Amino acid sequence: MKERSCWMVAEVGEFTADRVRRNMGDFSQEKVIAKHAARMGQCFSSTRAVSKIECIEHIPDIRHGQHVYTDGVGHCSEELAHRCARILGKADNELNPSAIQIRLGGVKGVLSIHPTLKGDQIRLRPSMKKFNSAHTQLGVMKVSHYAPAHLNRQAIVLMAALGVTDRALLTLFDHQVSMARQIETNISNTLDYRKLVGKRFYANSQFPINTLLKHEFHREVMLRNILRCIECNILHDLKYRARIQVDEGVYLMGIADEFGVLKPGEIYCAIQKPDDAGKKIITGQVTIFRTPAIHPGDVRITQAVNHPLLESSKLVNVVVFSTQPSDRNLPNMLSGGDLDGDWYTVIWDKNLQIQRVHEPMDYTPVTPKTVDHVSIADITEFVIDFMKSDVLGIVATHHLAQADFRSPFDTKCIQLAELNSHAVDFPKSGVEVQVPEHLEPEGWPDFMDRHPDISYKSNKLLGIMFRAIEPAPQYQPVENDHVDVRLATRPVPITHLQHARQMKIAYDVDLQEIMRRYSLSEAEVVAGVVVTEKSKRKRRDKDSAIKGPIKEAFEELKKHYRHEAEEFVKRKPAFGNILDYACAAYQCTYVPDALSKPSNAEPDGLRVDDSPFVDGYESDDSEDDDHDDLEPGEVIPTELISFPWLWVQELCQIVQGGETRVKEEPVA
Repeated sequence: MKERSCWMVAEVGEFTADRVRRNMGDFSQEKVIAKHAARMGQCFSSTRAVSKIECIEHIPDIRHGQHVYTDGVGHCSEELAHRCARILGKADNELNPSAIQIRLGGVKGVLSIHPTLKGDQIRLRPSMKKFNSAHTQLGVMKVSHYAPAHLNRQAIVLMAALGVTDRALLTLFDHQVSMARQIETNISNTLDYRKLVGKRFYANSQFPINTLLKHEFHREVMLRNILRCIECNILHDLKYRARIQVDEGVYLMGIADEFGVLKPGEIYCAIQKPDDAGKKIITGQVTIFRTPAIHPGDVRITQAVNHPLLESSKLVNVVVFSTQPSDRNLPNMLSGGDLDGDWYTVIWDKNLQIQRVHEPMDYTPVTPKTVDHVSIADITEFVIDFMKSDVLGIVATHHLAQADFRSPFDTKCIQLAELNSHAVDFPKSGVEVQVPEHLEPEGWPDFMDRHPDISYKSNKLLGIMFRAIEPAPQYQPVENDHVDVRLATRPVPITHLQHARQMKIAYDVDLQEIMRRYSLSEAEVVAGVVVTEKSKRKRRDKDSAIKGPIKEAFEELKKHYRHEAEEFVKRKPAFGNILDYACAAYQCTYVPDALSKPSNAEPDGLRVDDSPFVDGYESDDSEDDDHDDLEPGEVIPTELISFPWLWVQELCQIVQGGETRVKEEPVA
């Protein structure tokens, strides 16, 4: 629903949409149209199949008053959690999660590890069951893991209003801007992106950055261009989102204290980074919140404590919340959170502790609309109404503007925070939210990047941060001025050079087609790191889904040309191996003398226009080079340099002088 997407069924014989819906489960007890649709959508969550679960124990929820302290969380064994992590392809140092987010028929939520369970044993609670279903196939969505804390604009506004000094926040911001602008120097010195700001961009890159650094390729233009993409993205996040990493903080999945040892308001938080030998237990005062935090009461102070029973339970990289009786459970006070998969930010940095606590907002949901019987026509009508009437983004932007112009404590901001809560519930309550005219901003702060005629210069923290990064981040590729002598001087068979040259011509055409299709640079396509520039920001924010198709298109391209090279080497075993071919690919890309070698014949019948990815090819010496036929936003053709890096592992093997294939760098 939130993604405004739907599944379509091509009906064939008895295979109909009605049959698919019947097989999903029994939704007849759900009389709220919106929630009925949401329950059906639950079946389409992205999961990996684990196994059929036969040993299911049902246990009660822990309730105190009107609040459920175990809302959405049950138990599983350590073995099952380990298997789920392996199925999701986690690295060896992330194979022992403390909690897993799952779907199981009509059940959704989180299973935290419990020492008394073995094998495929699980325990479910009533709060996890959303509808009846006969399916017993366990699907895993996500596993708990270590993640650093980040601030955003909403959190910064609230923390500053609650007593965190501007100096503390600006110092953190300025340090990360400086780190981003020195990205090439910093990464060359550390040889490990995991020690730098913006780790997610490195981790999401398809290009093996660490491998190249370890083999002293740090001056390579391809690598430097990818680092510039990452630098641009980090600076963009800092300027337009104020996304600031907090080293003394974590972002973790929340679970319940199943042992009942934590006092009301206390948390247990043991962390272990992927490369750390042991865990660290956080103790003392911490600031805690859940995104999105809009109401002043959404950011709170609590005590992180240690307890022998929890310490011995192997619970790591999760936030454990108290289940002892109190007026209200802590997760509910944090933007109306629960434990069915919500993640929480915990900060123990002494400079980032709020100095006062505001009364939490009441997150009791509005009374939903009900009907006697929910039909598909009802659901269809609601989906259309939702897409037309969803104002969640509008409310959030109004609040950000009003909080700057006034204060988060102002009556208008409090009203907008309440509307935001109702807008969040709209997909399940079906109750439409109307934004009163008097809550619209009188003007827009400059950091929201609206038209100058309706904007004003904000002298508050976000305005200062916004103007600190000028000019706006924009990707500029590095000049191709470096050749690696280790590869340029290696003798290569002329047959390999000729074939690689022709293959590069075809590859460049195919890659250029992908670049034009998505308006991306070469480095963006190769690395899978899409740069978000000011001119493209809104489109990219709405179309983040293009990353998947880009990755698939480039992987197919890579697979095809690697296969062609391997087939060529098999046909010419006497002339060299795949290492020779990789080096030939490098030389015909970077070494002018290699490119100027005569190649009148097309080796082995290879023709440029035989490419499976494009229908034709216009040679590089075309006189029509003014690019008048390019559509707005398209990429101007340039000399491409990524071809040899299809064989990055082979190139690394050459420079290290070994015959054993270099082990692939694990993806974080």
